[in-house]
Amino acid sequence: MARTPLPVGLSYRGKTALVTGANTGLGYAVAALLLRHDISCLILGVRTIEKGESTKARLLQEPATKAQGETPDILFYTMDMLSGESVVEFSEQILTQVPKLDIVILNGGRKAGMMTWNYAKSSFTENESTYQVNHLSTAMLAVYLLPLLKKSSAPGQPTHLTIIGSALQLFSPFIKKPIPDDRSVVEYMNDPETFSTLNRYSDTKLLIGTFTRELATRINPAQVIVHDVDPGILDTDLGRNVPGPLKPVAKVFGWMVAKPPHVGAAVVLHAVERGNESHGKFVDIEKVKSATFKNEEMGRRMTEKNWKETIEIVDKFNPESMKRALE
Repeated sequence: MARTPLPVGLSYRGKTALVTGANTGLGYAVAALLLRHDISCLILGVRTIEKGESTKARLLQEPATKAQGETPDILFYTMDMLSGESVVEFSEQILTQVPKLDIVILNGGRKAGMMTWNYAKSSFTENESTYQVNHLSTAMLAVYLLPLLKKSSAPGQPTHLTIIGSALQLFSPFIKKPIPDDRSVVEYMNDPETFSTLNRYSDTKLLIGTFTRELATRINPAQVIVHDVDPGILDTDLGRNVPGPLKPVAKVFGWMVAKPPHVGAAVVLHAVERGNESHGKFVDIEKVKSATFKNEEMGRRMTEKNWKETIEIVDKFNPESMKRALE
């Protein structure tokens, strides 16, 4: 976990960063670390105005922030990642009200410990909730924000799109047995019969991981470096939504293996500081990797199917957004 210190003198002065899921846990820690390293404009994605206001106030009171002397510009916009319309509205606000974006860190998601305990659908989209948030809405944000990331790049100064992934994607059952050719990804993920408490989180992280790598093949890394990163097991990720009888077990497990959020935040900024070698890759605690299916041909077909179906949904909520992202 963050074995290598961040570069001495690392400064984001003059840069603008956006962090979703910024009011707690890893998202908050990443926001605080960006401020520690002189970010000039920090944009927070939060669920409510109240959370945005309280998060901004807390960040401004951080000792490292106050020590900077110059008060940073902290903005926040609300978004519910269970709602496709809310994701579109959030993105449109960013595109029309923010002049540039140097760093985008997509962290907002359903973590539910390392497991998702109950099958539940988004009342907005009718998709299974974890699939909607961890994969579909995250993919939507990535595509919708790409035009501004491209516009903000300069020769020798690519912008960065960093998606928070998980090493658990490497343990998804899809690695050994991809979704069958005769079933769509959307249908499979929304089927209560295929829902697995143990695997839903890892499955969605694999889906967004393969989408990220497909997206990267269509983006010039001289403009935008695109990748996903595993921040490691953090204490904020454990015990959430765990049934009562298992909470003590989750707490003990967290005490034994989980790291505090600021450690994960350093891992994320390490990924942001990576160059072209991380483009289209999975950065697993500072190591650049690629998730590989056991049956490469079946994995390729599932990846292509996931890409096609996801883009259809992305464009359904915001027509021709993929075309604009690739221009």
